[in-house]
Amino acid sequence: MMKTVFKLFAAVILLSNQALYADDEWHELISDHFILRTDTNLEKAKETIEKLEKYRFTIGAITNADLSADYSPPLVVYAFEKTKRFRRVFGITGGTAGFYIPFEDGAISMLTLEEGDETWSLDGLRVLFHEYSHHILHQYSPLQYPRWYDEGFGEYLAMTDFDGDKVIIGRPAVHRFPNLKSPGSWLKLETLLQSKGEYIGAIGGATSRKRLKTKNYIFQQYSQGWLTTHFFQSSDKYQKKLNAYLQGINRPGSDIDKEFKKAFGKSYAKMDKEIKRYWYNRELPSYVIDLKGQIPEIEYKVRKLNEHEVKIMEPEARYLAGGSAEEIADHIKVFEEALSNDVRPADLNLYLAELALRSKDWDKAEHYINILLAEKSDHAPALTLKTELMKRGKQLKELAKDQQKAVRKATITALKADQTYVPGLMAYARLFMEEGTKVTDNALDVMETVRFLVPDVDSAKILQVRMLAKAGKVADAKAHAQKLIDWASSSRQRKRYEDLLEEVEEKATLTASAN
Repeated sequence: MMKTVFKLFAAVILLSNQALYADDEWHELISDHFILRTDTNLEKAKETIEKLEKYRFTIGAITNADLSADYSPPLVVYAFEKTKRFRRVFGITGGTAGFYIPFEDGAISMLTLEEGDETWSLDGLRVLFHEYSHHILHQYSPLQYPRWYDEGFGEYLAMTDFDGDKVIIGRPAVHRFPNLKSPGSWLKLETLLQSKGEYIGAIGGATSRKRLKTKNYIFQQYSQGWLTTHFFQSSDKYQKKLNAYLQGINRPGSDIDKEFKKAFGKSYAKMDKEIKRYWYNRELPSYVIDLKGQIPEIEYKVRKLNEHEVKIMEPEARYLAGGSAEEIADHIKVFEEALSNDVRPADLNLYLAELALRSKDWDKAEHYINILLAEKSDHAPALTLKTELMKRGKQLKELAKDQQKAVRKATITALKADQTYVPGLMAYARLFMEEGTKVTDNALDVMETVRFLVPDVDSAKILQVRMLAKAGKVADAKAHAQKLIDWASSSRQRKRYEDLLEEVEEKATLTASAN
């Protein structure tokens, strides 16, 4: 009964919000690397997408990453003019100004463009800058970054500003100051650095370190991570030593304490004092890079959304952010109505095909997939969904031999249609995990491509380890699993990877016994 009441209440809220935003004006701006949908004014929308493209170029310039080889789909961004609306749409009650989620088929970001009332408030664009730095660095760097530096460097870059062709790097992350105002409550530098890949404290319902159970330590980790990164990046003395340290702790079996001493030539306590002195003196220098003549001309298309498309902005944003199972029926209704008004048929037919598969409505799924393929015969997402449709919710081994053969053929067709479409690559790779199927070198190469394209997707990390083990490359599988364990972000994630390693070892033992 409670659930029914909630649903009725939600429906009332939905209707009232539709009336409230009846005069909505949304625009879609599409550049080479971003799709921005926003209800802010057009001038600010243009400024936002130009900043995003400039920021992407800047990250490449200062990290020497060759972004010309970026095969990722454009990042889809929903930018709400008002924080209140942003939080209502996603059911956010805290101080969150934005979020970013990497999915197999591409990343999505939702944010507010409204600046906070307080000096230390964080706006959504800064959040996206922070997360996008992870997107680039995790993909192009061969190194695993310790959590303090990964988040600290993200905060450091998030404060980037632009003045024409000039880029200002290193401005203070004022929103982190409240956590730094009392150095007596800081984490010890030793604790900060030894956390390696972990978030310190409780995050996502898991506790990484039992002795640090308060969630405040996560904020402390971000804040001190930013300050420590700022300290190192601003020091000619320590920049090269920092790089040596990061490379050192990435060597298999390395001792994090010994690598610190080796790289910096001093104790944690002495370095801690230097960083605190840096904070007390409020040095925090920023620097300017003149990129005149280097930044390519930023081109983008602008489209004002019609009234029918405006109506789907909120539900589409929720759906793309991973909408819940309870919302499936509502999403189907909204998208079908929009499709009847000719709103973005390519996108909506795809959404409806996905929703039909989730609902096990095979006839509808086939209907929408066929529409997509009639329009574009090599539509990789539709071809990949077709392979799922052919299985009708069953495992491949449960199908008849001729059906299995047809699924394999369809999966290869989907792969050939777009060799950068990750769900298609993953579907192909999973074929080799079927009983009686040999894992080929080509299949392992496909998984390497997947790991490059989506370095932070957990399912891809685990599949790669299992494929290596099944291919008989047990040492490589164990090394990959151990690396995942070493750099796990929480105790829960570490346990999952430890179980994976145990699985690899058990299967290797069974194989050896059988032989």
